[in-house]
Amino acid sequence: MIIEKGFFHSGVFSNLMAGKGRPPKPELPWYADVAKLMVRDKVNFTCACQAMGIKVDRGVANLENTKAFQRVLWQESGEFFGAIGGNPNLTKDVVLGYLAESIKYLFEKGEYDKVSTASQTLAKIAGWLKEEPGQTVFATLTQEQLDEVRKRIEKKALNVPRQPTGPN
Repeated sequence: MIIEKGFFHSGVFSNLMAGKGRPPKPELPWYADVAKLMVRDKVNFTCACQAMGIKVDRGVANLENTKAFQRVLWQESGEFFGAIGGNPNLTKDVVLGYLAESIKYLFEKGEYDKVSTASQTLAKIAGWLKEEPGQTVFATLTQEQLDEVRKRIEKKALNVPRQPTGPN
């Protein structure tokens, strides 16, 4: 292997020797468009590249896992889902509508176990089911009644003879 003089002075050699690995690959101009298609249309990397007219060979296919592309994909996902979450038209009624349509679709496919689970979720969101938090035994007692119970317990505790706790 012939090493050019510039290799040692370019920083590549010092990065390799310092355990930093190879320098990161630069972001290509089409990354944002491919990432946008992947997020918005829910397609994989290869389909998004082909839709953009990018020939997919082994070199291009390997770019999907680079830090540069993953950073662009993460940013695009954040923008997309942030826009959905920040939409003022996204209301409880819209969520219930989507859920009802999904339940109908699952029912038509015969996936009744999923229909049951989704229906329960719909009922909770709609407020048809009341969440029953764990109730304590003392929930219905007044403070006066609680004080009375405490006094009786303390009185009984004073009347119990003490047992020896061990050898002396």
